[in-house]
Amino acid sequence: MRSLVRILRFVRPYRWQAIGALALLLGMVGADLLIPRLTQRIIDQGIAEGNMTVIGTTALAMVGAALLSTLFAIANTILAVRVGQGFAHDVRSSLVRQVQTFSFRDLDRLQTGQLIVRTTSDVAMVEMVVRMSLRILTRAPVWVVGSMVLLFLTSRQLAWLLVAFVPVIVALLSVFLTRARAMFLGVQKQLDRLNTVLQENLAGVRVVKAFVRERHEGQRFDRENEALMQRSIDVMTFFAVLAPTMTLLVNLGVVGAIWL
Repeated sequence: MRSLVRILRFVRPYRWQAIGALALLLGMVGADLLIPRLTQRIIDQGIAEGNMTVIGTTALAMVGAALLSTLFAIANTILAVRVGQGFAHDVRSSLVRQVQTFSFRDLDRLQTGQLIVRTTSDVAMVEMVVRMSLRILTRAPVWVVGSMVLLFLTSRQLAWLLVAFVPVIVALLSVFLTRARAMFLGVQKQLDRLNTVLQENLAGVRVVKAFVRERHEGQRFDRENEALMQRSIDVMTFFAVLAPTMTLLVNLGVVGAIWL
């Protein structure tokens, strides 16, 4: 986590675009949260009282909120992508310059496959975290907080029901994220080994052919490739459990709301 915080200094040249993306995200969440309140107004003041004027004006307001949320979302995505790609460009350039300063001892210790993964796959993963932090990773908590505020204003009894589920959800996410971190690290290390084998085969292809070692090297690559495939399947299988579990908790909350 500390390494991630240190590397975020590369976002500094794009801080105003990042701030703009976050501001647009707040506007998008506000527009999304406005629609349920307008729906409540249609039901309570329009349909219940037979007031067509309230229904018409509120429906138009809902359409306007939806359009505004869409525009905010498009602008937020554009700025988030610009920040993410600029960040990735600067990190890759810094990595290459740093590698050029390494001593021969460092270059002997660090395998070429590892350096390739650091400048490609690892940078892409961190770029995705930066980009998603300006979108869904920030939108979800803000949306939850806003929803809880509106829920307290609407029904305190239902709001306390939601609060009761928060510790369960937080504990569940903590367990998943802790386990997922170790699993993703294993995938990245396996990718290091795969790229190292590939680089050695390409760099020494003449030697491999001269000693008729094609079959051996092919089997060696297949072992590392299959290991990477299995680790990736394990990670995706692990995360496949998360969505149904969260859905189950949401459905339990709905059942509790209906029961109350």
